[in-house]
Amino acid sequence: MYYVFNNALDKIISTATPVGGHSQSDWFVNDEIHTEIASEDSTSDDDTSVSEILNGNTKEWNSYVTMDVPRPSSLYPIMETGVHLVHQNADGYLHCYRVSEVEVDRSTGLKSITAYDLLLWNLKHLVPDSKTMVNPTSQDVMEYLLGDSDFVINSDEYTGESEDDSGRASYEINGTSTANSLLQTALQDFDLEIRSYVEVSQGKVINKYVDIVSDLGDQSTGKRVEYRFNAENIQRETIDTSLITALKPLGGSDGTTTIADANSGSEWIFDATANDEYNAGNANYLEGVTSNTNINTAAGLLTWGKKVLAYYNHPRSNYTVTISPDFSAAIGDSVRVIDLEDDPQQALSSRVIQQVESEATPSSNSVVLGEFTTLALITPSLINSLENKLNTSISDLIQDALSDNTALVATILQPDGADWSSSESTKRFIGHVEIYGTDVTSYCEAPAFVWNVYSSSGSADTDFYTTHRNDGYLLELSKDELSSGSLTLSINTDYISETNVLGMNEDNGSNLLQYSLSDGSDDSYTGSAKAFQYVQPITSGTYKSYYIASRAYKDSPSTTVSLSVTHDYAVEFLLLDSNGTYQSSMVLDGSRHGANFGIQVVDDLPYIWTQVYDDSNYYISRVKYQANTIVAVDKLTTYYKSERHITCNYDATNNMVGIRLTYLGQLSVIDADELMNGSTDLKYSILVTDFGYSLTDQTFQSFTVYGDYVLWNSGKVDMSDKRMLYCANLVTNSLVFSYEWGLADIAASNDVYEPETTYYDGTNLYAGFNVKSSTTSTDKVEYLQQYPLTFRTDSSVSFSDDDDSEDETE
Repeated sequence: MYYVFNNALDKIISTATPVGGHSQSDWFVNDEIHTEIASEDSTSDDDTSVSEILNGNTKEWNSYVTMDVPRPSSLYPIMETGVHLVHQNADGYLHCYRVSEVEVDRSTGLKSITAYDLLLWNLKHLVPDSKTMVNPTSQDVMEYLLGDSDFVINSDEYTGESEDDSGRASYEINGTSTANSLLQTALQDFDLEIRSYVEVSQGKVINKYVDIVSDLGDQSTGKRVEYRFNAENIQRETIDTSLITALKPLGGSDGTTTIADANSGSEWIFDATANDEYNAGNANYLEGVTSNTNINTAAGLLTWGKKVLAYYNHPRSNYTVTISPDFSAAIGDSVRVIDLEDDPQQALSSRVIQQVESEATPSSNSVVLGEFTTLALITPSLINSLENKLNTSISDLIQDALSDNTALVATILQPDGADWSSSESTKRFIGHVEIYGTDVTSYCEAPAFVWNVYSSSGSADTDFYTTHRNDGYLLELSKDELSSGSLTLSINTDYISETNVLGMNEDNGSNLLQYSLSDGSDDSYTGSAKAFQYVQPITSGTYKSYYIASRAYKDSPSTTVSLSVTHDYAVEFLLLDSNGTYQSSMVLDGSRHGANFGIQVVDDLPYIWTQVYDDSNYYISRVKYQANTIVAVDKLTTYYKSERHITCNYDATNNMVGIRLTYLGQLSVIDADELMNGSTDLKYSILVTDFGYSLTDQTFQSFTVYGDYVLWNSGKVDMSDKRMLYCANLVTNSLVFSYEWGLADIAASNDVYEPETTYYDGTNLYAGFNVKSSTTSTDKVEYLQQYPLTFRTDSSVSFSDDDDSEDETE
């Protein structure tokens, strides 16, 4: 839905909805929201004097809306020049567009409008005074150009790797060009990106903001576009006029510094592999020259030149992808493109440089994925892994990484995004490692992740290196820590272990309890005989070594129950002693199946973190266990409201609440204290479907969170699918293991063993099963098994007092 504001932006005069929206009077057709951060003609550049701003010269910002309004619509008389449209785009921001062009077609009865981004419209009508800026930074230039625009710079990031403030003696504002044209040039000169948006309150636009950053979007989405899966069409345009296989870097203020002193006397960097592939091994390499006046040393110039050559050593491409309606990506996001039906097959990483969104016709949604920053080419072996699901042993993969320097790919994920806001003190940076497309992150010990910061001259920050040498895959850094240069990640293969960080084995398992349920009723407070859904030990306090079990009590609105409950659903929590003998139970009036919960001991008494349901919405709540009592959801403090089904778990060691969004297959964690203070900001999330799990062919049972890890199990009661246990790292978005239960002892005398409980405390895995001797039997036995599951012991690196440059392994 669009909001239509008047000229002064202080009143909403209408809404605008596509056909089928909430109102048939304010309808429109054929809307398209166009957003661009780079021009599509980047492939036409045939200049072999390579840009020192690494493709920044193709940046071009544009944003506008087109829409057709039929004569019968109430919008028809309203849609005239000067009114404004406000819409929440895929990036989550409210964007404001001023209607600037109106065309009426009498034959069709349509009024066609074009509305431009309000900041763009303003800048097209401003001509900044002439000015010569001496030794300017990009911040100086941008603030001057935007000074009269009525937009406030909200988020800024003037520290992009191609920022060359120190090399600009002056910057000219000619006094005759519009602020828009000058802005477009400045974005290219300083390799920056821009986004404008507004804040609306009580029907008025109260603030206008602009963000200026080095990279818009999320560079760690993990999203994949695959032909015939979520891409209806993939069109590729590729050119090689800018292809270079030999590069001559020049540096110094006068452009005469070369790399010869650091490159065995040669002033050229040669890429023989690229030359063989794209130039048929011709002795005449494809040559290019680049310069950077900020680098004065041969070694620094060589490091930088190798990086530049990687941007130009292959044909450059733009991809126009027609995406399916259920695929979401925002401008600037990094995504992977997979096309196994192309010849040759394609597997690459790129960014969304142009996007078209539509409410009326979502089928026309499309993105242009371009080489405005270089496409990170992925080896053909990734394609093989996608088709064949490689099952290569980790030792073989390590050898591949040692023998082929293209086999291993290390990626820095940024869950907090690349844009720094004024309220952010730190951001998280996460290492993710693949060898030939196989995720090996969980096999990497902490010292495998070698983090560093390099300045534009190519020098490393040794203090940063030593401080973070044993930090592993996760860094939390302040902006000041990154002020000296660009963050890099390399992988020391000496610390890739052949042992997974966690590995499941049933050999040392034991049975903790068996609780029998007959066809009639058991001896509990409720007299129910329903199967246990989840069982968890109490680890401290008054009831240490006891257990709490859950099961559905009233599992439908029509179910008749003996106790007085007022809601459509209710769940029972049972207290069992250390031998599994029933002690008491509590009924929660207003909850569903009891499939998951967690225990927190407060003042020596167990409190239960659980899902509750008030017949309309789902919530998370914490309930004190009260023996032989009915507790109504209406009396509880609730958190994390959801219209869709959710369940939860609790990590007592780290005080984190796990939340499962059922329909999406999303598993997340949130700090328990923050949740109780009203926050709904999830710290980490994964989708189980990213790890080979099927929401349609498998039956999800329960999950458990501990630290960075989440485990979940599956298996239908009719034994029609595999009994599976999965473990994934929430932080790195990596599968640790997928394990099919054997359960030889249970299976020997029983035909049905339905997974129910999975609970992990950092040392032991507790697994519960609903067991029946045959598929026709109505007598059930609830098993709780215990399996040791401990973390791998990792190495660490120390530094000797007399030589800080050498690592010592402990």
